[in-house]
Amino acid sequence: MDAVIRKNKELTRVGSLFGLTQFCYAEKPRGTEPGFRAIDLNAVFFQELVKILADEHLPAEPILTGEARADLCNLRRNLAAPPGDLTPPQDLARKQNLFNTFISTLIKGPHEPSKTPPGIQWLCNEIKEAVAASTQLSAWMYKFDYAEGQKERIKTNKEALREYVGTYLARMFSEQNQKQELFWLKNGEKDCHALLACGWKNGLQDLTSFLVGGSEPDYKGILVENKEAVIKRSKYIPGLGKNLIFAIATSDRDAIGKEAQNKGFADGAFYGFDYGKAYEGSEVCSSLQDDFSFEDYYAKTPSLFRSSFLFGIARHLMYRNYSVFYDTDLSERMFGFHVLRKMITGDNPSDEISASYPGLKQELQRIDENTPSVSLLVKQLCATRIACGEDKRLFLILIDTYINMLSEENSSPFNLYFTKIKIDLLDAAVQQGMPYEELIDYIKFINEMAMKATSSNQQILAVFNKRALLTKEEIDLLDKLERYFSPSSIKSPDGKVILNHLRIESAGGRIPFQLAKEEDGSCTLSTSNTKLISQLSSELGLAFVLTNEQLSCTIKAAKLRPLIQIVQEKLARSGDLEQNSGKIRAIPGLLVHSPYSQNGLSTSP
Repeated sequence: MDAVIRKNKELTRVGSLFGLTQFCYAEKPRGTEPGFRAIDLNAVFFQELVKILADEHLPAEPILTGEARADLCNLRRNLAAPPGDLTPPQDLARKQNLFNTFISTLIKGPHEPSKTPPGIQWLCNEIKEAVAASTQLSAWMYKFDYAEGQKERIKTNKEALREYVGTYLARMFSEQNQKQELFWLKNGEKDCHALLACGWKNGLQDLTSFLVGGSEPDYKGILVENKEAVIKRSKYIPGLGKNLIFAIATSDRDAIGKEAQNKGFADGAFYGFDYGKAYEGSEVCSSLQDDFSFEDYYAKTPSLFRSSFLFGIARHLMYRNYSVFYDTDLSERMFGFHVLRKMITGDNPSDEISASYPGLKQELQRIDENTPSVSLLVKQLCATRIACGEDKRLFLILIDTYINMLSEENSSPFNLYFTKIKIDLLDAAVQQGMPYEELIDYIKFINEMAMKATSSNQQILAVFNKRALLTKEEIDLLDKLERYFSPSSIKSPDGKVILNHLRIESAGGRIPFQLAKEEDGSCTLSTSNTKLISQLSSELGLAFVLTNEQLSCTIKAAKLRPLIQIVQEKLARSGDLEQNSGKIRAIPGLLVHSPYSQNGLSTSP
């Protein structure tokens, strides 16, 4: 049975088959797009189904009539029958046919919810509980299951394509992201509807569970361990800082969301999903700094335009709650940069740099293994060409164009990702009989995203050109120096959360430091803030000199680690001092914001 589009939005798929290898067992739990949950009819599913249908587990009337109970028992016996001479694939096909026949006699495709038999509803609930309790069952959540005429089709398909592109790239960036597949439904002779099949993740918690202080009009929340605690402390989430650069690169202003609902926490780490705004908004890489800060233009508009009232248009264009990314080590964010750089250029950092970041070599190798090769893409195009037949001249010309392009160009990995997406789309168009003009419209849409990606990627590489040459230890030094010497606080902007790291009060208040390696193995440490010359000497024992309107000094390699330790100890003391006194540490001569001092300013050391 082929999956079909719903004729009206009141119909449900729950309790019916979706194609020949999936069963719909629940509605999509949340979100604006309609959808449903489905499970793969694989060997693991049938093992679980036999347990569900055990005699002692089947309910009595009124949930199951005697006839329905007998039918389920008969299904169980047939499923559990020995395979005989059948191979595993043949036995699986037998079980799928048994199950499909059983379901199809009761429900055929989308139907009115009231028409779902009680026994099937019971089975759906049992499967839902089994999915929640198992990591072996293969379950999916489908999005964009709009009914016929419910929403403009081409626009909806492009929304699905945008999210698919974002998720495809995110999965390349990190395995801690949702699996996703693009599925096409046919309606009539020509109309194709795109659905997104999203891998179901057990134990996933939205970051909403940890967000405090992220409401309008500022949307500058912090993730905390316990939202109900009197003294709230920032929650460390492995992988959070790493993913910042990907969100910036894809111009995903809704990466976190107004309630931090668009990303999650699973298996003890950051988990990514919902990339529906990838490359949609204006990019911010033109204002990106090498500490990963950037100018959020719409966050500077009057609060009226950032509110939920009628005129609150700017709130939809802000990078809301990106603040959660910044209570992380700079080196964790740089880890993400090195991963993104690998995706852009295909190049690895030096062995020294790779070895300094735990796990980086494995991530770079994973990207090498998952990046589609030119030969495989050409092979896929040749197979599509055969399936196309000789009667579709325009499709054949397009296929040959891609084959020639791949054979002649030396494409970067990032370009290959977009090419792979377009080739998959071309293959689906041939299979589904999509009109050529519609296919070209989608390809142009993807090309627009690819152009934005190229622009953002090149700007990112330029911004981090110098810091890309530093080891994790050297990045840590710059991070600690900037947090210590810049106006900073160990508390969140509203003063209610104790952070894991000193927070630089504002982008304009940052005192930047740079480190450059010399041929003799030493390093040159520099800063553009010339007023710090005496303080750097007294606090760090470094002999800085003023040259070309900046301070610089030479540090021998053996002195680098002791210097990091000194700065770390000073950071720890300043953070402890603020927590214990309720005041903000102030560097002599600098004004530091304090929520506990008069007029919000403190100059006491």
